[in-house]
Amino acid sequence: MGDLVNTSIVDAAVTINYARTHPVRSNGAGRCPCRSRRPSEGSISDPPGHSNTRLDHHAHRCRTIRSSGASLVTEASPEKTYHDWKKDQGKLRWSLLPLEAVAAVVDILEYGALKYAPDSWRGVPDAQRRYFDALLRHLFDWWVKKERYDPESGKLHLAHVGCNALFLIALEMTQIAKEETECTTPSKHTQPPTP
Repeated sequence: MGDLVNTSIVDAAVTINYARTHPVRSNGAGRCPCRSRRPSEGSISDPPGHSNTRLDHHAHRCRTIRSSGASLVTEASPEKTYHDWKKDQGKLRWSLLPLEAVAAVVDILEYGALKYAPDSWRGVPDAQRRYFDALLRHLFDWWVKKERYDPESGKLHLAHVGCNALFLIALEMTQIAKEETECTTPSKHTQPPTP
């Protein structure tokens, strides 16, 4: 008796789990729609005298549990769709980047790393003013002088503009982080309040 109960519980759990990912619609009589087909359509009828049946028909599987003479077919929620399986709303969409433009800027970074040293731009004195000047020089040559390529590097003026703009953004973010740290860190000379 105990084995029979345990088997029924396992069958019920397997049925519910399978139904969540394989929706089955009832035809009103607790039977899978494929069982209501005529034999000529490839249906498989219930064996007489059996109260519990399992049907494997092509890629479709229907499991019907009958308890106390009542038939029950579990169904998955039809509202569940594929896009609900990946919760990425509000996250950065890196695929929006124009990769061909990014590659042109990286090419400038490679040129600078060979000419000077990798990441040497971070230690340039008065960096914000100097990179602002460099950005405007390349932008002027491209817009006013109608030059497409920088004579020295042989690379796009606009790629130099983008590279200098990234430097300015990074330097600004570094400055903001530094100021926020200074505001939240207590000074060493601050005297504790007297009781």
